[in-house]
Amino acid sequence: MSNQELVPRRIVRVGGCEVQPLVGDPLFAVDVVSLKPSHSVSWPTPHCLILGVVEGEVTVTAGGGAVQLCAGGTSLVPACVDSVTLTSSNSAES
Repeated sequence: MSNQELVPRRIVRVGGCEVQPLVGDPLFAVDVVSLKPSHSVSWPTPHCLILGVVEGEVTVTAGGGAVQLCAGGTSLVPACVDSVTLTSSNSAES
């Protein structure tokens, strides 16, 4: 067995959040996004996104609509949406 980590601990800071890439595959990616309380982060969506909230509450705004998700909630952002904004009402992970 090698000494490589199963999940790399590389964390990228983007605005008011931290992003930890978990899976990077040509067909999909899985990241953990940690938002600070009452912060928002926006980014372009070149493909569809499936968002799942692990902890806290997040408002997902995309395509002129918004939905509030709490821990255990999920949302699909279609590929036709140009960008998505995540806003936390408290500390949150999605």
